[in-house]
Amino acid sequence: MELCSYEITEHSFEENDYLLGMAQNCFLHEKYNDVILIYLCKFFQGPTKQMAAIWKAAREFEIDTFDLEERIITQMLYSTDYVDEIERIYDSYLAGGGRELVCMAYLSYFSHYYLVNDMMIPEHVFSQIRERYLAGQTLNDACLLGLLKQLSEISAPDAADQKIADELLMKYTGRNLYFAFYKKFGETMIRKYHLYDKFFVEYHTKADQHVLLNYSVNGGEYHKEEIPEVYDGIYVKAFVLLFGESVSYYISEKLHGEWKVVESRQISNQNMYGDKDQSRYDVINNIMFAYAMQDETMLSESMRKYVSMDDTVKKLFKLL
Repeated sequence: MELCSYEITEHSFEENDYLLGMAQNCFLHEKYNDVILIYLCKFFQGPTKQMAAIWKAAREFEIDTFDLEERIITQMLYSTDYVDEIERIYDSYLAGGGRELVCMAYLSYFSHYYLVNDMMIPEHVFSQIRERYLAGQTLNDACLLGLLKQLSEISAPDAADQKIADELLMKYTGRNLYFAFYKKFGETMIRKYHLYDKFFVEYHTKADQHVLLNYSVNGGEYHKEEIPEVYDGIYVKAFVLLFGESVSYYISEKLHGEWKVVESRQISNQNMYGDKDQSRYDVINNIMFAYAMQDETMLSESMRKYVSMDDTVKKLFKLL
């Protein structure tokens, strides 16, 4: 250790592969001082866990770790070699004036894997994305969709979160991009964006795959079609279902040159969004519900209301 420190100082902390190997060896044997740590922080590039251990030791010596932090974050993003200290490393890097490109790559990385793989991510990721959104900064789809999904998990969002969710739903439904987590939002959002009649088959796998959906509506004939990829590795097919209707399906994916059944489920509409009768869809749902419950009074009233609404629409609106 003494020899290594002496040689580093004699060479004025210039990069040297032999000295770097010697410094690494000293550190791995838990024999190091501030000189060796400064040298490693400046030049060492190796396994992510080793760099994280050097970072932790350097912090105890109050050594500048900014360059090392950037190398750790960048390497983790490319290698997906996660380390437990990454949250503290990123916070330190950000506090030191981290480059915007690296910070955005970090936020995008975790947001993407949360969206695609439901990955457990550091708590600060969405708080920072939220701050950037409210500040009017430009954010990519990975960050915005990840934030929207995270907002769908909040049972009682505040006014600011509701506004963000409203704006993002408008943005992505306007682009005809739908995800199953949209249905987790409250009734107000579901009605506003006409999600009440939509039910989603969503499948996650690798990007650019051929994914086939075989489905039967209400026990009828099976149909086959390819599910569109709406986001990197997320495939979604939407169905419009009335109350009591169901879709049985199985998904096939081409793996190693052969088609394999990878998922088999059923979705059904068991939801009644009150008795507001705001649309003909609501009235049809009431008809289906009354029929299932054998409520002849409700059935008769709902059928009369539907005929009246249908007649009104035909009179007021003409096809071009």
